Amino acid sequence: MYYYTKELCKKIHKELIYSLSSLLEEEALKREELLLGRPLIIPLRVNVLKVLTFLAERGVMEGSSVLHGFPHPSGGNGHRHRQVAEHKEEMKRSIPLHFQSK
Repeated sequence: MYYYTKELCKKIHKELIYSLSSLLEEEALKREELLLGRPLIIPLRVNVLKVLTFLAERGVMEGSSVLHGFPHPSGGNGHRHRQVAEHKEEMKRSIPLHFQSK
């Protein structure tokens, strides 16, 4: 009989959920790209950006389809103005390039 610590169980659970959600996201993304072509994806949360970056690194999608640096527009995001200022020039370059390369 094996006994697992609470921490190990939490870690295993988290890894299983992450693996399953990654597979589901990957399949959903493939279907959406078939329907939409090559959309410009604007992730509004850091964790969404992490998932999209992960999928791009695995070759599931093009990394150039993801707009980096766009902040969540919520009033609760006190850093949004600074984030826009920091990433504005890169976004201005990447958006037209995305649509020209279709």
